Amino acid sequence: MTPLLISYFLYLGVGIVAGIAGGMLGIGGGTITVPALFMIFKWIGLPQNIIMQLAIGTSLAAMVINTSSAARAHHHKNAVMWAVVKRMLPGVAIGSMLGGLTAHYLSGVVLEIFFGIFAFALGIHHLKPLNPQVKERCLPGFPLIDFFSSIIAWISNILGIGGGILLVPFLNAYRIHEKKAIGTSVAISIFISSFGVLFYLFFGMEDIGLGISLGYIYLPAFFLLSIGSYFAAPYGAKLAHSMPSNTLRKIYAFAMILVGSLMIFG
Repeated sequence: MTPLLISYFLYLGVGIVAGIAGGMLGIGGGTITVPALFMIFKWIGLPQNIIMQLAIGTSLAAMVINTSSAARAHHHKNAVMWAVVKRMLPGVAIGSMLGGLTAHYLSGVVLEIFFGIFAFALGIHHLKPLNPQVKERCLPGFPLIDFFSSIIAWISNILGIGGGILLVPFLNAYRIHEKKAIGTSVAISIFISSFGVLFYLFFGMEDIGLGISLGYIYLPAFFLLSIGSYFAAPYGAKLAHSMPSNTLRKIYAFAMILVGSLMIFG
């Protein structure tokens, strides 16, 4: 089989893994799909100067499907705080626009290193145990929550990660229970990835010309990732509600350290 044909099977497999990881850890799956797509796109010979933008845009597009499926499963477990989701939406919209614009003008190498350092640092942070205090605190009001949600969406759309990599620790910082933080993070990630896709479509239109892409979205990868993640995400959500919170936190930490190392040194 040719590399192009093999890549189709790889996209489907990556989608399944990302769906399970996203549903289980609340990270939207982007921490799996971005580095995986980067390596596959490089292997099949897509233009080097836009590989990272293609990986990020395609990852965000697939995450719209992935997070929608996972959020439905978390909602059925009463683990989504919809009032928090609604309150963060204005900042998410602004930050997503800024993230798409920033990624358009950054070089692929800078995006790759930025992604790796960020994921590695967050993994190290999550190796530390949670404070035993479990009482929830009120989230900040206007304008702080709008500022924080804008920054989260901005960074998430630069990296193509959907938001969970930042949303889960942000919600944990206000003592929201790990499983509710994951469910709420997945729901917010639907909007971060949806807004992000619109801007990656717009900013990438004039630069691509691959024939089978739409802006910075590589269509074969998008369709197969979406299929794999859609059916796998609910199983990840079930795992999240059947495992202890400390175990979830450790899995999240080691996943981030591994991904960060691969992007920096790979």
